[in-house]
Amino acid sequence: MPKNLTIWNELYEIGKLSKGSISDFVSWMLAEPEDELNGPMSEAWQLYRKNKPLGKGTTIVLDEKNGYFRYEMDYDKEYEDEEGEPVESIIVVEMCVWNCADGKHKLFAENVGGTYQGKPHNDGQFDGTMFFLYDKATQKLYGCNEAIDSEELSSLAPLHWRYDGERYFATDHVTGEWKQMTQEEYDKWMEDRPVVTLSLPRSGKDIKAHIYTPTGNKERTFAWDGYRFHLSK
Repeated sequence: MPKNLTIWNELYEIGKLSKGSISDFVSWMLAEPEDELNGPMSEAWQLYRKNKPLGKGTTIVLDEKNGYFRYEMDYDKEYEDEEGEPVESIIVVEMCVWNCADGKHKLFAENVGGTYQGKPHNDGQFDGTMFFLYDKATQKLYGCNEAIDSEELSSLAPLHWRYDGERYFATDHVTGEWKQMTQEEYDKWMEDRPVVTLSLPRSGKDIKAHIYTPTGNKERTFAWDGYRFHLSK
């Protein structure tokens, strides 16, 4: 295994990929849909592969050349003819594959996110980014937990708070000053906390980090080094 990466002990018997293309990895990921995210996405993927129309609100982008896949579900468009208040929820799933520098491995990622009422979210049941390392020789896929350094990622939107058993203390999102907070104020502070979302690349090899804060939005880059991603200065 590449020395640059740490893998989980858990592995997946993925078998030989016909081409090692993004389609192969997407098909593997959606082969056994067991939850409310992968179920609809798997159905849409099967329709897409058969050149059949997708359901309302569903779009799929597949870029074989650049190893990129994107699935989007706009729930208001799906249920626009039904009664009820708009849910204002959009789910976005990206998948991407990179060729590692040693020529013996591929890195595969699935990134789940979206928006709710126009705001990005990253703390839902399925939100987040998972990485897997595929070994061409053994035809096995391993969980890979250090493709992006967790400390570098958390540094983009640090949260400073403490609770002494009776009172909450936290740094103001705008001024950075420590403030004592009631339970209600702390709950609002958590609701307004900075949010970081990732975007996998359709062009190029680097991952973009989008940082949403009360004082404005920023963007940072995690650059690909042939095995992992490092926060650019």
